[in-house]
Amino acid sequence: MLNEKNTDEMLNELKAAEDYESFAAKNNDVFVKGSISEYLNQLLEEKNIELKDAVKNSGIERIYAYHIFSGKKIPSRNKLIAIALGMKLSLEETQALLKHTCNRPLYPKDERDSVLIYALVNGYDYDKTSALLYDNNLEIL
Repeated sequence: MLNEKNTDEMLNELKAAEDYESFAAKNNDVFVKGSISEYLNQLLEEKNIELKDAVKNSGIERIYAYHIFSGKKIPSRNKLIAIALGMKLSLEETQALLKHTCNRPLYPKDERDSVLIYALVNGYDYDKTSALLYDNNLEIL
């Protein structure tokens, strides 16, 4: 998917760069590019998931979800996490999705995020994740 590069390493290169143009040229293949819908559809293809199944399992209203996948709507962080659950993405794939869309990754020191991480690691679906959030008095997706 993304050409991964350690963020700290990239930041250090940026700080030490003589000019931005050389930094940008060196890191052109690392920058986040492409639309959210392109990335999501690429994930569908890579994981051999039918769009209708991802939408059905995401807990998102069907038409709204289709608009996200077609690029007509820009999803919130919560909607992206719901889609990740619907697609049965791993924690690592979910983190990459959040980073690619310029959303903050799940952070284990945040109680709600720690529940989401637990759910992803343990293969919870949308409904089971929502119940776990609700049981812990946390905002559901």
